[in-house]
Amino acid sequence: MQWKVLAGLRFFLAFIVFSYHLKDYVPDYGRDLFCQIGKLNGLAAVLGFLLVSGYSIAHSVSKEASGFYQRRIFRIYPLYLCAVLFSVSPFLFLGETLHLPDKEIYRSALGTVLGHFLFLQGFVIHPLSINLPFWTLSVEVACYLLAPVLVKLDDFKIAGLIVTSALFYVGFPSIYQTFYPQSPLPFYSAFSYTIPFGLFLWAWLVGFLIYRKKHLFQRTLLVGFGAALLLLNNQFIGKVGILTYLFSGIILMGSPYIPLPKFLGNLLNYLGNLSYPLYLFHVPTLVIAYLALGIRNSFSFILISFAVSMLFYHGVDVPFRFAKKKNSTAQNPA
Repeated sequence: MQWKVLAGLRFFLAFIVFSYHLKDYVPDYGRDLFCQIGKLNGLAAVLGFLLVSGYSIAHSVSKEASGFYQRRIFRIYPLYLCAVLFSVSPFLFLGETLHLPDKEIYRSALGTVLGHFLFLQGFVIHPLSINLPFWTLSVEVACYLLAPVLVKLDDFKIAGLIVTSALFYVGFPSIYQTFYPQSPLPFYSAFSYTIPFGLFLWAWLVGFLIYRKKHLFQRTLLVGFGAALLLLNNQFIGKVGILTYLFSGIILMGSPYIPLPKFLGNLLNYLGNLSYPLYLFHVPTLVIAYLALGIRNSFSFILISFAVSMLFYHGVDVPFRFAKKKNSTAQNPA
């Protein structure tokens, strides 16, 4: 049941990110209930994702290192590839410039689109202008690539990597101001040259190390360490965002001990499966719904975003998972 609890947490965090962006498309969003959920902070939700991801990947690679990369590719790439193509589709029928209430979105260059197929955003290219949340995917994939190496390191070395990334995260605003004293710090998605990876590696590794630590006190120290970092560098987080991060850490630590009825566990597991396509597809879906369909109310945005997520989950993710399972069974009939 632990993984179903964490699946529910992933969905909750994905919905925070969705609500965080929803306010850009809903007039009078200050009075809208669903838009208020976004105040829990999208970046804090991403940090919660990284915690859960580090924990689950530590379990996966520790339990069965063989075939790890293949499992990850089947899990993330089919939906991701569809999301990249879906994200550029509005420019085909809405024009090269998309006019939204408070901003304009320009079509990204072909090289940027192609670079996304290799998760190069945040490393050598910027994320797609129409789907900025893609910046976090390159951080996660880089962590996946390192996981088989990290699992061989002892806890002391993992802690050293956490501290190195943490120091970079805490000191980054000052570093930026040193070089650009007249410019406010841009949001982290605006950076490349591996900067996002260096800034947020600590959050993923904290989850990775929590998996190894079986004592509640040690796990609590690790989550508290992350919260202290967010206090020291509060850019784009806010006090409520720190609470969101702490909530994610508490649920992660308590997930093995949370009893759930079977039906609720199954529901959370399904919602957890929807969390990834919801994260990938929600921004271009909001753009299309706003510009092409004329939608302006949050409930309709939610319905169409969930419909698109379910469409790609059942139409792409489930068949690929079935094919992978069938192939695995064929190779290991015993």
